[in-house]
Amino acid sequence: MVVLFFALQLAAFSSRALTALREACKDAIPYSSERWQIETQAPELVYVPLYHGVPLSSGFPIPTYKLLDTNEEKIASSMFPVGECEDLYCQLRVNSSALIQWKKAISQVGTIRLLLQQYNLVLAAPSTASCKEGFETYLSALTSALEDIFNDFSDVSGIIDNLQQLADELVTELLSMIVPFFKSIISVPEKLSIRENLADIEEMANKAAAAMVLLQPSVVNSVTS
Repeated sequence: MVVLFFALQLAAFSSRALTALREACKDAIPYSSERWQIETQAPELVYVPLYHGVPLSSGFPIPTYKLLDTNEEKIASSMFPVGECEDLYCQLRVNSSALIQWKKAISQVGTIRLLLQQYNLVLAAPSTASCKEGFETYLSALTSALEDIFNDFSDVSGIIDNLQQLADELVTELLSMIVPFFKSIISVPEKLSIRENLADIEEMANKAAAAMVLLQPSVVNSVTS
């Protein structure tokens, strides 16, 4: 419930931000000099959601057509991410090294969740003799993909140790969603080898990814404290 409410709040904030920008540009009607100025001379606009002063994710570009012409009810829809820049971290005085490492781990947890979700759907699908060879090929490719992620997994153990030193009930609660997942992924290759359903680990990955997103400000604080 907390994560869902947070996501809804974030969407509302992006809509409000874009609506405020549109109001500031209300004189930029078609063929006006103000419109020409915005379309040809204005710097690129990027919306970056902040949570307790820390960028939550990649930024989202705001093209001119969306700012000036899109219907208000759709103004925050179809916003595609762009990479963050170091300049933003400098402006916000955020120690980026630990945060970038943490963000990489979030991305990897999200990828693991999607792969496990796909596997569980394939495992539950009706199977025939002709599908057996295809399933074995898929399972081999999946195992290889997961091994690549595990071997390259961002080492955030030191960050977690620092977070555990913070006397914060919310941090402790969020860590309780993350640490069990990290422990569970050790068993994934063995469970794949015996074709075991991994819905429980998929759900743990989903909770861990959401908790890691919300912990980003604490990651920064744990480095500076």
